Amino acid sequence: MDKAQFIEQLIDQARSIPMSTVVGSRMSLIRKGSSYKGLCPFHNGKKIGSFDVSDRKQIWKCFSCGVGGDTIKFVSLYDGIDYLAAAFRVALECGIISSWEYDEFYANRRYRKHDVEKIQRRYEALDKEKFQTNIADNETLDQVFRIFIKSCDLSEAHKNHLLKERGLTEEEISKGLYFTFPTRKVLSKFCKNIRSAFDGSEEVLSTIPGFFRQESKKFPGQKMYSFAKHVGIGIGIKNAKGQVVGIQIRHDAKGDKDVRYVWFSSAFAMNDDKYDSGTSSGSPVDVVYPEVITNRTVLITEGRFKAQHLAKSTGSITISVQGVTSWRGIVSELDEIPNSLAVKKRYNGDYNVHCLCIAFDADMNYKWQVAEQLKKMADQLEAHGYFTYYLNWNEKDGKGVDDIILAGKQATIKRYDKELWDKSYEKMCESILKNEPYTKMADVPEHVVKKYFEIYVRSKTLPLEKGELSGVHQRGINSKKTRVAI
Repeated sequence: MDKAQFIEQLIDQARSIPMSTVVGSRMSLIRKGSSYKGLCPFHNGKKIGSFDVSDRKQIWKCFSCGVGGDTIKFVSLYDGIDYLAAAFRVALECGIISSWEYDEFYANRRYRKHDVEKIQRRYEALDKEKFQTNIADNETLDQVFRIFIKSCDLSEAHKNHLLKERGLTEEEISKGLYFTFPTRKVLSKFCKNIRSAFDGSEEVLSTIPGFFRQESKKFPGQKMYSFAKHVGIGIGIKNAKGQVVGIQIRHDAKGDKDVRYVWFSSAFAMNDDKYDSGTSSGSPVDVVYPEVITNRTVLITEGRFKAQHLAKSTGSITISVQGVTSWRGIVSELDEIPNSLAVKKRYNGDYNVHCLCIAFDADMNYKWQVAEQLKKMADQLEAHGYFTYYLNWNEKDGKGVDDIILAGKQATIKRYDKELWDKSYEKMCESILKNEPYTKMADVPEHVVKKYFEIYVRSKTLPLEKGELSGVHQRGINSKKTRVAI
């Protein structure tokens, strides 16, 4: 058997090992119906539910951060090795190959990065259909979610929270589509409105995140639509066209194992035989427009509240990602912005994006995994032709950018050259691993990173002056580089 045949057979066998066996060898899983649940190890998940492992479909997926794949990809990401190395590791650990075969076909050979990536792409393509979710188009999502939100009220307690603690006006609350997440008592009214809008049928709900069908307790033998239960504030998430494409929920109570913000999703029903239908929410991107757009800088931050304050205080269009790992839909929204109705109404002149400024929480400075996600996002944005900067400030002035704005400390926010910042951060990481007793950054305590950050990044990376361009931006202008249309 030649090398190519051996590798193909090895990968096929490694991919056929029960998913729960491989994932369960590295993390704790809890059986839920026909699938398994756990805390996602790739975005520091704190609540069991979004990370799903299916032996039936032979895939794993996190419905919060969006990553997923086969047995090999899980080990690749978890162990920090490439796809081929992970395939051999799984095969060796599960007794598919011997130590001699491992040495003969992997340890004693060299494989080009390009060839390994080609192998991974091939198998990811095979799994693509498994990950497809039967989600409605944006027009339908918008129609159904608006009917749902209209069926709900906003309690006085939630209204006071938004007014007093979040600093929003009543008009901002109304336009922001905030509501108190309802009990299932609204189902009768909601379903009646759905039938009225969709030719007497409720079947559209099978394609809407958050809804699922289960056997009725009142009418045995009949299946009726329901929705996932939550207690908190619902937030209608709007894309660049102003369509409501998702609902985020801010839970009122946050326990040790809970997360404050979750998506309205019925992904849990997709692999559970108790339910029919079930749809993942994905990670929609929220676009917030100021009443008057005064410039062509687009700001990117984490969370609706921050986005609203940024848009209002700067006159900039602001994109909100719901978690630092959920940035993959940004480019498509950026492409839509110049032709949006909101821009035509609120900006005087022709609009094209001049640059992007990213403003994540100040604690990302010493949270290495968050900083890594920030860089990945910024790299992708620049690869698509968007000139990108980092906004940063001292955490003592406020953790989030909304804290800074509400405290009237906008002057403390500084803009940095992404290229120079990334180089300084890389040198910081190299210095930590050289001088401290750790072999990888994921193991380094935050207090150690914070100490090195002040020495290698904060003190050595100067903020840009007003109007000053980054090196990449200036070179792009000099070469008359234009953004690539995607």
